[in-house]
Amino acid sequence: MSTMSCVGFYDGAEVSWIEVWYDGYPEGVGKVLVDHYTAPDAIRALLRRGELVSLGATPEASERDESGHPYDTVTAPTLEAAFARMGELARGWIEFMYIYYNAQWHYVDVWRDIWEENERPGGPRDHWEWTVRPVKTFFEEKET
Repeated sequence: MSTMSCVGFYDGAEVSWIEVWYDGYPEGVGKVLVDHYTAPDAIRALLRRGELVSLGATPEASERDESGHPYDTVTAPTLEAAFARMGELARGWIEFMYIYYNAQWHYVDVWRDIWEENERPGGPRDHWEWTVRPVKTFFEEKET
């Protein structure tokens, strides 16, 4: 079974993003992003590959989806809005979303922040209430 994610780059006005079909957890896609995609040019090169089956340490090592679906770009006034727009437009069941902004990777755990809310009193959260976290904090929390 796959864990789908979205990976994007936010420049403060627009977010460009792709879907990655497998290993979308922070220990998978999140770790590869933090370890190998820390320069904007490398991230843009990755996005130009279009939709991916899996994420590799370089854009060339990342397996492309045969559909040839290119990256998407939408306008967004804030980082939270960028996540919301990406989530609205993503096809399929996205479980994690990642955006590079201000020299670090951020993520939203869609399953925890949105879907689990359906089981709680008060119902689901609105997109604007997603919890945006730096990816590095995920690994720092695991170490403690």
